[in-house]
Amino acid sequence: MRGNAAKVAELMKNGEAEIAIASSLSEMWDRLDKWALFTEPFDLIIGSGHRVAALDCVAIADLSGERFLQRPYCEQHEPLLNLLRDHRLDPDHAHAVPSERDLAAFIEQGLGIAFAPRSVAFPQSLKRTAVNGFELQRTVFLYGVAGRQRTAVANTMVKMLRGADWSRYAA
Repeated sequence: MRGNAAKVAELMKNGEAEIAIASSLSEMWDRLDKWALFTEPFDLIIGSGHRVAALDCVAIADLSGERFLQRPYCEQHEPLLNLLRDHRLDPDHAHAVPSERDLAAFIEQGLGIAFAPRSVAFPQSLKRTAVNGFELQRTVFLYGVAGRQRTAVANTMVKMLRGADWSRYAA
């Protein structure tokens, strides 16, 4: 199941989900156990023909005048907007995109650029790059309900997820 933080916390509270993978749920309910899986940076996602795609090193100043595509469902949406404003970039005249699939299509059509966590998959037709001077990251956690009995399947998933190598996403 998918959902924003409030939806996932509600699924956990009412027992519809035994475990969850999310960035920030613990503020939603104090009965959650959590284990950090990885911390990842946000990368710039651009079309392969974009003017900065050929640069070896992209600086924040290189993004002046760009149209940003926003991911309002992301838990880091507001911090991202604030960071862009702090760097004198204008995220307020942007398109809000409802899904990663739509985001990829908009970027491929040259309708804007976006920042997304490293773990989000995009088509190989798009370029992912770091931006010097741009520091935004998130920690992804595995959640379970404290004191609630889990099924054997959920316990196995917890062990597998906690033991997995997440280094390809790490900052």
